[in-house]
Amino acid sequence: MLNGKTLMTYLLTLLVGLMMTACPDDDCSDDAGAEAGSEETAGEDSSDSCEEAGTEAGTEAGTEAGTEAGTEAGTEVEVTTYNFVVVQDTTTDINDDGTPGADICEVDVACDGTAVDTANVNITSGSPACDGSNADNCVCDGSTMDAPCSTGIDRGNAEWIFDGDASCEGDNWSSLGIDGFVSLEIDGLADCANVGVTVTEKDGNNEESYIVALCDDAANLNYSEMMFGDSCTVLGSGTDGGASEFSWEAPAADAPAEEAAGETTEE
Repeated sequence: MLNGKTLMTYLLTLLVGLMMTACPDDDCSDDAGAEAGSEETAGEDSSDSCEEAGTEAGTEAGTEAGTEAGTEAGTEVEVTTYNFVVVQDTTTDINDDGTPGADICEVDVACDGTAVDTANVNITSGSPACDGSNADNCVCDGSTMDAPCSTGIDRGNAEWIFDGDASCEGDNWSSLGIDGFVSLEIDGLADCANVGVTVTEKDGNNEESYIVALCDDAANLNYSEMMFGDSCTVLGSGTDGGASEFSWEAPAADAPAEEAAGETTEE
């Protein structure tokens, strides 16, 4: 039979044994460590995920912005250059005196404020040359003195249009013929930041008109291309008699490629 002291010792030993059986030291340590480790790893994974997401978003945004900026810059720097000054007849009032269309006394051109003194000038008449048998709507070519070309003067002479004499006295003017034009091919015109054009047209009894344009190539020297094409820009229009001034400014290199609007004034 156990005495009181022995009984107490036995009960205490039994209690300790039950506690150790429920949660051994090794198991408790492993579970706690694993749990704590999982929490710590989760924190690290969360931090890494945020950093990775931020890097990805930054890279994507930077790439997109760079691509967009590069594309935009690539489309903005292209600017059409012009080599020709053109005066195109738009007259509808046909005469029969051997000088149909606009009668041009002089075309003066300035590049960045400096007068141009050299140009290759050509007239393409929109009307047939008078040959003595076709008096209506023909341009006298100096080959006949029959009516209506009794003076025997070649009204298609392009030299009078760019000779430095803006007067319309005597023979100092040329007729373009209905729908004809005169073109001035000028070296270095494409390098001008500002082009000024002054057209002096002879005053007459018929209503005559014209447009002034800049074109980039001889193949584009026709009314349709000047008015509606991409290779010419129209500076303005003039009417019968007097001097009319026109101007054009090249678009800035870093601005969208747009043709500057021409301005015209008549004296």
